[in-house]
Amino acid sequence: MSMLHHPAVQSLVLPWVAALLAMAVLGGWRPARSPRWAGLGAALGLLVALVIFPGFEWPAASRAQKFPWIVLLSVGVAVASVAVLRVQDLRWPLWALGTALWAMASIWLTGGGGGAPAFQSVAWLLGGSALMALVLLPGASPPEAAQKPTPVAGQACISAGAVLAVVAAGQAAMAAMGGSLLIAQLAMALAVVTGMLALWGWLAPDAPGLCSRPALMPLALAWLALAQSLSATVAAGLLRSGLLALALCIPLALRRTGWAMRHPRWVPWLSVLLAAVPVALALLPVWADGAIAPGGAGADTDDPYYRSDWD
Repeated sequence: MSMLHHPAVQSLVLPWVAALLAMAVLGGWRPARSPRWAGLGAALGLLVALVIFPGFEWPAASRAQKFPWIVLLSVGVAVASVAVLRVQDLRWPLWALGTALWAMASIWLTGGGGGAPAFQSVAWLLGGSALMALVLLPGASPPEAAQKPTPVAGQACISAGAVLAVVAAGQAAMAAMGGSLLIAQLAMALAVVTGMLALWGWLAPDAPGLCSRPALMPLALAWLALAQSLSATVAAGLLRSGLLALALCIPLALRRTGWAMRHPRWVPWLSVLLAAVPVALALLPVWADGAIAPGGAGADTDDPYYRSDWD
């Protein structure tokens, strides 16, 4: 059991194993049999990892304590969207749900809105809504895709998931260099489960619904929560997070090129390579300065969520 407390296990091994098992179980040990449920296993694997580290505590006072509950709520909404609302391929309802969840999470992270200027809260709300749109809106699945799976069906979601994994890894590097190893661990766990979801979706062309919008919604929300928690100021936070989020525009731009139409299966890989550019640009100032004060105005420096010596 002592191995569970090792940072590498908590942020790499445990999320990967938990997500792998969850996707396999939900898909009847073969995700292609029930792709719409199997895809949710990635977010469930992240939840299992959060049970071990940092854990679920209530009342949740710090951002470290709030983050697992935000992920839990978003996973519950994603499950309901598949089981009850049946909005698997309806982009706008999922975007509306994700935006509403982000609005509540963002206000909660800033202490109910009273601890942050109004423009800061509005900036994060609008920025989060735009990022949700980049992840959830592009690439409407044609009606025939649900009836006759094709190798190219679902490539838009796979590309978005692959780039989101790169962005989360960039967030982890930014947090590690900026002095918040806890956020770095959480971001790396998010990158692992998101990357595995996209890769499995790419490897299973007979299951186009595996890497779906409901599966991506809680993962995108988790990244937004980590991005807001890491920002020292609203300007610096939005600039760095904006550079990372710019990577999510790449799959949308590639979809309209002739090359992508001829080679749709390779769009996710090219998207990952191109996404590394804005991620690297976002990391350059952090590498040069070597310091980001996580948490922003009003952050409690005694809170282990903001300390670099939390371990």
